[in-house]
Amino acid sequence: MTTRIDELLAETARRAGTKSAVVAGRIRYSYADLDLHVSRLASAFAQRQIGVGDRVALLMDGSYAAVVTLFAAARVGATLLPLDVGTGAETLSREIARARAAAIITEARFAGVTAEAVAEDRALRLVVLSGADRSTCSESCLSFEATVSGLGPAAIEPFAPAETPAVAIVAHPEDHVLSHRDLAAMGAAENVDNDALVPVFPSLASRACLAAVIGAVGAGATLVAETAMVLPRGNRRDKDLESFKLALAG
Repeated sequence: MTTRIDELLAETARRAGTKSAVVAGRIRYSYADLDLHVSRLASAFAQRQIGVGDRVALLMDGSYAAVVTLFAAARVGATLLPLDVGTGAETLSREIARARAAAIITEARFAGVTAEAVAEDRALRLVVLSGADRSTCSESCLSFEATVSGLGPAAIEPFAPAETPAVAIVAHPEDHVLSHRDLAAMGAAENVDNDALVPVFPSLASRACLAAVIGAVGAGATLVAETAMVLPRGNRRDKDLESFKLALAG
């Protein structure tokens, strides 16, 4: 049995590449699409030396981007820290700062919440924003949509053992860490049929949601996400994004 969650995805993409992996509204992504997008985001991580021992904070709902980020972090051996989007802004800022993450993957609507923590955390190497226009982005701040829709990815070979921490669920006083092996076992226990529709709900900050997503991918079932990739508006200049740019520049 495969015990690396990114390899579960790669195996499903090899045997059922044209099958729908994720649907969001009228948008459909095949397993081949998902695996390619995961490799492209993983390449962005690897180019910034984000890998084993690093944390990737995730602040978004049950979206397609969240699913891509889960497997991209796994592919480079990093540990995903999914944050609960339903938490208040003050608590979220505190959790982001506490995470000491090498990267934060979030949505433009959370840019204001993230900006303060980004300004204070110089260990941060990368921010990836979904739904942000290109003018917001820089060397250290990428557009999720532009990154995964770009040209072919650099080859990323899985190298971390199955015992490597893959996800850390926020808890106090210590986060609950799950290895690749733990997650693969949780997914297998879901016994998902390959023709099932599995919602990505409420978010990957939920153990139940994580198990369902991994079980679905291992079985070749179809995930139902809340949102697809966002096509940003080129003239967007809202206050939160401007604050985010200033934080990055500082």
